[in-house]
Amino acid sequence: MTIRQLKLPDDLLRITAIAAETWTYPDHPEWNVQPDEEESLADSMENYKRIWPSIRVIQFFSPGLRDFLHGHVWEEDERIAGFTQLHRRGTTDTWYISAVGVHPDFRRRGIARQLVERAIDFVRQRNGKRLLLDVIEGNVPAINLYTKLGFEHYASNMQLEIQPRSLTSMPNLPAGYRLERTDDFTWRPRFEFMQRITPENLARFEPVEEGRYKKPWLTRLLFPLLKRAEGLEVNRFVVNSPAGEMVAYAMYDTRTRQTGRNTIMAELDPNCPELASYLVSYMLSKVLAVSPDKFIEFNVPDWQPALLDAAKEAGFELRAKLLTLGYLL
Repeated sequence: MTIRQLKLPDDLLRITAIAAETWTYPDHPEWNVQPDEEESLADSMENYKRIWPSIRVIQFFSPGLRDFLHGHVWEEDERIAGFTQLHRRGTTDTWYISAVGVHPDFRRRGIARQLVERAIDFVRQRNGKRLLLDVIEGNVPAINLYTKLGFEHYASNMQLEIQPRSLTSMPNLPAGYRLERTDDFTWRPRFEFMQRITPENLARFEPVEEGRYKKPWLTRLLFPLLKRAEGLEVNRFVVNSPAGEMVAYAMYDTRTRQTGRNTIMAELDPNCPELASYLVSYMLSKVLAVSPDKFIEFNVPDWQPALLDAAKEAGFELRAKLLTLGYLL
């Protein structure tokens, strides 16, 4: 048995190969890794391997990008029995565990606990102050593990999905509001917007800091590589109020390959619920125009009820409720 740090990119390919077996829930098949997701993940990891030398060069010249991905694996008899993946959020002191997995052949041995403890130690050694993760609400063993380790539940997200064939209606943008395109690097308006609308209980674990939104300049080289590896076309836009104040930020990703899923995302000023239906419908129409046959995913935080109502009206269905847990170091 060996616990060691993740070796990139080779370990990612090995983890991808066992992802569907690892994240299988017999009582909740909707939580399983779906075939289109598995194909997309495998495709992305193969492309990451091809571009990895370029990523390493960029990381060498930009310290702020060196925490792009870390993790640990538990290895036995040349098999990966369990693993974690984590990264720093921008250049802040907040870290996020994006994956915890133990293969069914190795469960009930305390492997997940030791891997998460190793992740906590790893973040502490790098002077991190907060460590976050998401867990499916009904995954009781995982929730119990994290809470015993000291994680607190502070927020929730609804993981929604839809496979639309057509858009029945497209509401008009309310009078006086203006929709404008934006990009990955116009960060300050979104930073100030999120400072204004983020709930206090959320900010305790996810403080709105410049380092989360302001990107190191070399990301102008890194982001196109990552998008190409993942097969994504990303579009971002904002909505400004009649007074010129930013009241919404949204984006939609469409796949440039046959595999995978499209995604939409939105952040809305709670004082402007009348924009919710327009935002959801606008993004659906844009995605359907270029990629009509794939599932579309939309994660909506519990403090955005107008967006959740608009998504349900548009036909989105709940796949899982995700609990966001935080650990203060």
